[in-house]
Amino acid sequence: MQVKNIYNENKEGHTYKQGDLFLMQDFKIAMPGKKVTHWMLINRSCEVLCTLDGKRNPKTDHFVFMAAAPLQDVLVRTKEAKSIKNQIKGYAEGADSLLLPAPSGVIGEEIVVFFNLLHTVNRDEAPASSLKTNELVSPFLEYLFQKFTQYYYSVGWDDD
Repeated sequence: MQVKNIYNENKEGHTYKQGDLFLMQDFKIAMPGKKVTHWMLINRSCEVLCTLDGKRNPKTDHFVFMAAAPLQDVLVRTKEAKSIKNQIKGYAEGADSLLLPAPSGVIGEEIVVFFNLLHTVNRDEAPASSLKTNELVSPFLEYLFQKFTQYYYSVGWDDD
């Protein structure tokens, strides 16, 4: 399934934005996850926006990334087609992940983002903004973060 206009390809590389996808090997430190091939920046764009001329630097020294991997890499192969169908449905409708249509360029197939695998890195250990492969755009970006917020948000009171 190829959907147009869900991602912008990185043509200018001027700044970081929420929803940017980076290859795992572009990080200056070892990142967790055996099947993780990509990481998505989840800081708000206003925290990480910077300019090439150095007049504006990110407001934070730490970037938070969410794990992402091509769907084909995370499926557990079985002889039953129903099992694979159920796995795909689980990623698409699951509480702790979201299946996104294929970005063009480097990945070229559907990707799964995992809400339960987050990693914080120092700004100087993150890839340069010019190395992002794609950036998720509106309204898909908003939908992803609404789902992410539902996964982490809760209201509760003491049981006492």
